[in-house]
Amino acid sequence: MTECFHQRGIVSYGLSQNRQRPFAGTLRAALENTFRRTRGQILYWAIPFGLAYYVMDWAEKR
Repeated sequence: MTECFHQRGIVSYGLSQNRQRPFAGTLRAALENTFRRTRGQILYWAIPFGLAYYVMDWAEKR
């Protein structure tokens, strides 16, 4: 009695580990990317901002 019976109408589904938590670590990665990109671009906006602040301060004192 070791026969294997084929059953019809029973369907089983499974998910891979990658599909179960699609947004796992997203917030942390977003914060790290924001910090990395800001650090890389800070000289492009800080120098003109500082220069504009200095010119406006100089103009108001004059």
